Amino acid sequence: MTDRIPIQNDVNSLRWQVSVVETFENLMEFSIVTSTRRRRCEVVSTQTGQAIALLQGEGVYVGPKFDVKIGRCNRKSAYSADGEYLGHIISKKARRGSLAYIREFNQEGLGVLIGRRVDVGAKLANTPGSMLLETIQFVNWMLPFRIRFESADSPGFEVFKKPGPSTDLHFKVYDHRVSRMLMISCYELIVAEEGGDGY
Repeated sequence: MTDRIPIQNDVNSLRWQVSVVETFENLMEFSIVTSTRRRRCEVVSTQTGQAIALLQGEGVYVGPKFDVKIGRCNRKSAYSADGEYLGHIISKKARRGSLAYIREFNQEGLGVLIGRRVDVGAKLANTPGSMLLETIQFVNWMLPFRIRFESADSPGFEVFKKPGPSTDLHFKVYDHRVSRMLMISCYELIVAEEGGDGY
């Protein structure tokens, strides 16, 4: 009987890890909140107000002590804990001389979601050659912005930012198939490009 205890513990541990990964990947609305410690953020569920995951460096961690690594990501790509490639993000200027970006959210098995700003600052950012970078950053920091990622085959998701200099972003998912891990890569990229401090 005692020989089976470690096996049972391993099974329970595996079930628990699968459960917390599913919880993270089932989030339909959440925020990524900057911690007071640099390169450390929390993924907070809008429904419960609780932190579901911790981002530190390129690692994503879950669990009561945030000590279970479920993946890694940066502003270009994302991978699962076992190294499986999940997808990548491509960013390019919307037009020559513009400071606006068009982003491609490339997820394995889902295709490409195109991300564009759909807020009051979008027109300003799209004005070719007439605005200084400092002006665009000022607008980004003073006004909220919203970016919609979608395709003909997927309603995708949206990213919101409240007014002010904070790098906290809010995500709303419209297609459950979208990888939340790859959405974190999206966070890293947007913060770096839209006037943040390059987390």
